[in-house]
Amino acid sequence: MFLRTMPVRPGRCFVVVMLLLGCFGLPPQSLAGTTNQDQPPGVLSELVFGGSHFEEVIDVAVDVAGNSYILGVTGSFDFPTFPAVQSAFSPLACSDLQEYECIAVFVVSLAADGQTVRYSTLMSSGKIWPQALVVTTAGSVFITGYGTAESFADPGVASGVLRNSLRGESDAFLAALNPAGVLVTGGYLGGSGADEAYGLALGPNEDLYLAGLTRSADFPTLAAFQPTFSDDPTAEHSYGDAFVSRLSADLSRMLFSTYLGGRANDYGRALAVGADGSVFVSGATDSEDFPLAMPLQAEIRLNAKATPFVTALSADGATLHFSTYLGGTPFSGGGHAIALSGDGRVLVAINTYQTGAVALLAADGSRLLYEQYLGPTSDIAFDAAGNAYAAITPYPNKTGFNLPPGAERPPCPLSNTHIVRLDDTGTVQATIMPAAKAFAFGPDGMLLIAGYGNINDDTRIGPPTARFGPAGAATLENTSDISLIRLQADLNHQGWQWPPRSYNVLSNREFAAFWNDTDGRSAHPWLWGPEALTGVFCEEFQGKPLHTVQYFAKGRMEWNMSDRAPFRYWVSGGRLVAEMLSGQVQTGIQASFPIPPPDEAIAGDPAASNLDAPTYRALAKAAWPQITTPAQPAHNTLITSVLHTDGSILPEPALAGYNMRAGSYDRQLGHNIAQVFADMLNQRDVVGGDWRETVGLPLSEPYWVYTKVNGVERHILVQPFERRMLTYNPANPPDWQVEFGNTGRHYLAWRYNFQP
Repeated sequence: MFLRTMPVRPGRCFVVVMLLLGCFGLPPQSLAGTTNQDQPPGVLSELVFGGSHFEEVIDVAVDVAGNSYILGVTGSFDFPTFPAVQSAFSPLACSDLQEYECIAVFVVSLAADGQTVRYSTLMSSGKIWPQALVVTTAGSVFITGYGTAESFADPGVASGVLRNSLRGESDAFLAALNPAGVLVTGGYLGGSGADEAYGLALGPNEDLYLAGLTRSADFPTLAAFQPTFSDDPTAEHSYGDAFVSRLSADLSRMLFSTYLGGRANDYGRALAVGADGSVFVSGATDSEDFPLAMPLQAEIRLNAKATPFVTALSADGATLHFSTYLGGTPFSGGGHAIALSGDGRVLVAINTYQTGAVALLAADGSRLLYEQYLGPTSDIAFDAAGNAYAAITPYPNKTGFNLPPGAERPPCPLSNTHIVRLDDTGTVQATIMPAAKAFAFGPDGMLLIAGYGNINDDTRIGPPTARFGPAGAATLENTSDISLIRLQADLNHQGWQWPPRSYNVLSNREFAAFWNDTDGRSAHPWLWGPEALTGVFCEEFQGKPLHTVQYFAKGRMEWNMSDRAPFRYWVSGGRLVAEMLSGQVQTGIQASFPIPPPDEAIAGDPAASNLDAPTYRALAKAAWPQITTPAQPAHNTLITSVLHTDGSILPEPALAGYNMRAGSYDRQLGHNIAQVFADMLNQRDVVGGDWRETVGLPLSEPYWVYTKVNGVERHILVQPFERRMLTYNPANPPDWQVEFGNTGRHYLAWRYNFQP
């Protein structure tokens, strides 16, 4: 839960709150709204809140009573407050600041009933960059970060080890709010150089642990494992040392404080505290002499710039339990977040430029249990049962981390960050769709997810139902959101699926337009289906996340925007049938990986209850690419050939009674097209335009198959095309005799082992 606040893009920003129990509405003190029937199962409402400029979420927490706390920054002078310590945030506070510096820190607390805003307060404004918060059992809130302004200059506020004035270019800060949201303590910690705090955690007796970066040779230390500054100004990548400090719960005493680093650049990004007070720190280092103890990896690899590290310090800060480099490629970066399971396992998020991974270490640091690519990761956590979770913005695998089969297909980075659940091997088990930058588990397994970003159909679970903030700002353009979702720890809930499930066919505007032009106005059989089987996610193509996709029962939509392609080609359908018949999943123009053709019935009921029906594997023996000899044109010839379960093709003259005849002939691959299929493909209100763009080329001749339909044996005429399977059932009503097969559903089961 440690995000560095960067200059933010101006624009209106909102907060969305979703709870499984309780609804939000107006007024702000008691937001009792109405249930929105359009919400997915288990999600009752979403609350939008914010001012008329922008907000950015930094961190979230849940206390033992189930109250939630949201930390962020705002550029809105009309940010909603209730009741506020500092309700005035005005242009006067920013007269000497750049626009990106003109921000205020906010903390919002919502009651466990999901219907009450306990408080919403502005803590400080101008040149203060919050990074993390923690909440005590009594409901007091501590916030850390770094500042470059005298925001805590009131002598009556700073106490104990904190100062009310800066010593260096910047200092770490720590601020405390009482359970009513009133600022009671705030001050700085640092030396004469620049100091920045990023990580914050509570110990078993609610002592406070901080981690960060210091460039101060006189940073305050006490009982230190490393008492002196080790940064060498002449070394390449010299920038500073990491620091770890432990303060008493009342901030009156420093219990220990130590440097941690070598001659080059080192910084601490995140920390977690064990039940015995041991502190686990993660960050990045360029130092070849970084302090190590029983390392899993004893050296920096491949001349990487910024190598992740994980260090475990004793509760008194005097010794190392273990300390190791972790990972290392030319694209390496640093540990970004860290979490401990109930049995002491250590989960680390490692972020780099456009990529990232999570690594799980044994409690004593002696074994690496997995090191798994997921993508840039903003937060990680364990639930009470010991399951690991990560908030990710996925990219293709470019890191060299171990990648179990089936895990290389994360949600699309265009769709904002998602929460995923991992099994004991690091493989993704499930995902949930809302924007997610930080999250925390609360009592009874409740999961609080906070995110911000443009509010559109890709970043929400459902529509917002209420607003906390100025009514004039309640638009859905250029907005950001926070979502609070209450789920049970076992997550047996329809919101959690892999690939991501969609509850709205309009989850991508371009896909929605394509659907509306075909199925949305058609009285004929579905080209795509009445609803999507998955949410929008990304499949790798040419080594990059170029293919934004969404699956429907009948096929897949792909987003292929290109400056060189006409608009009508920006949305297309994948060559799903061609891939299944060839046994090759295409991942590039000349790249693929093999999966044997599926043993799924090509038409009719699923193979599990339809054992005698021909499958894709049987059809593959009689279709492209195995059969490359063109068929002869056979216009108006009766179709009587039968495809059997062993892939053989045999004539059955009695089928002439259906009077099915060959119509047009495709010369590219050399196959006749059944007249009933040709008639369907030429109906523009069904396929939308040139049918070859939507259906592709025919891959075999049309064949009859014997298959069960709703448990009844039927004669079905089938013909595979690159993108679709066409079927004809003479037992159906006339308008539904020709249908598109369940290609999308079959492909999902084949490629992802996913049964919608």
